Amino acid sequence: MSQKLVAYKSPPEHGGTPCGASVESDSCNAHACDADCVLADWSAWTPCSRSCRVKGFPSSAGHQYRTKGIQTPVIGTGKCPLPHSMPDRFEHQTCNDFNCPANIKCIANMDVVVVQDGSGSLWHWPGPRSSWDLNFRRCKDFTKELIDKSDFAEEDSDGRISPGARFGYVVYSFNAVTKSQVTVDKAAVKSGIDGTAWPMGGTYTHRALYKAQDLLKMTVGPNDRMHVILLITDGRATNRAMAQQAATTVKNAGIRLMVIPIKGALRNKAEMCNTASSPCEWNMVNTPKFTDLAKNMLIYLTNLCPTVVDPDDPNPVR
Repeated sequence: MSQKLVAYKSPPEHGGTPCGASVESDSCNAHACDADCVLADWSAWTPCSRSCRVKGFPSSAGHQYRTKGIQTPVIGTGKCPLPHSMPDRFEHQTCNDFNCPANIKCIANMDVVVVQDGSGSLWHWPGPRSSWDLNFRRCKDFTKELIDKSDFAEEDSDGRISPGARFGYVVYSFNAVTKSQVTVDKAAVKSGIDGTAWPMGGTYTHRALYKAQDLLKMTVGPNDRMHVILLITDGRATNRAMAQQAATTVKNAGIRLMVIPIKGALRNKAEMCNTASSPCEWNMVNTPKFTDLAKNMLIYLTNLCPTVVDPDDPNPVR
């Protein structure tokens, strides 16, 4: 309720009639003090996270989701569902739930920087000294196979980039070293990988993530190209707080961060999940053994690449 005071210019004189009440009142703020938020309509479904399901892995089908925003905010102590609460504001469903062909090739328009852990914990033992770097070489071979199974973009004389993939390569231990810029030159990337020796040392993941982000910043081409950092690691970062800060920074920059935790890294699944883009179930591929990298290539490729085709198909759908 509100009140309004009325002031008189002069009092009654010579038997005149006094003025009426000097206070007027009226109602206001008649709405409820507390009100729940009003949600907007559902967004469109996101693109499917995978093009097909890997035979023998029932959970490898693609996923897509949609969300609801807020149309009218809460008032007072009203309530509102959290952004990822199901089913009020977040829904997901499987998609492309059919088996992949045995041979597939990635045809997505994306720029990928592979960040490979080169710390001392990759040591392969027991065995002769010549095999100590075997796990590091397995990671290198895995990266080269990913590259071979990707349809590379081309750059014309005017610098225009055609559809397809570009790759870069960073190796880290104490320091992060760029072994290849993000390029359309497949042979150059593979040569950089082949020429990389196992550095050993610490696991300074944050330096590698920032280095990879810098490489992606330097790329030119259409703005709709997907930017991805693929982190391959076998253990916990030496400086966990700085690694998480770096991961948050690159994700906030719109870069997809996919994580392949191998062997010892699986002791820290929650930490690896926090490092990966959200939802981590779609951006993290748990890898119990280094030999799984070669054995389960289809899983990694379909996780990394949203659009694949059968290269043996004479009329692939692109």
